[in-house]
Amino acid sequence: MNRNLSEFPTRPSPHGPPAPHGPSRPHAQPPTVLVYEKQRWEYKVVNTNADEEAHLTEAALNALGEDGWELAALVHAPSTVRFYLKRPRTRR
Repeated sequence: MNRNLSEFPTRPSPHGPPAPHGPSRPHAQPPTVLVYEKQRWEYKVVNTNADEEAHLTEAALNALGEDGWELAALVHAPSTVRFYLKRPRTRR
């Protein structure tokens, strides 16, 4: 029973010496640097008369929200109600 040497696997034996490799270097991922632009805001102040029934309605606030305005604060004074709104300022 003669076997040709080409029939045997060419991979190294698990018990033999390791195959020579080049110098081992750990793989290092270059750092990721995130640069954020400073957020700029624009503001809107809406004053309503506290004595009248015509405050900003839900529909009016929703319309302002559709334009990008967000209610940031509400100040109730004896004679007025002041709504402070803000939205991100677009580049100019």
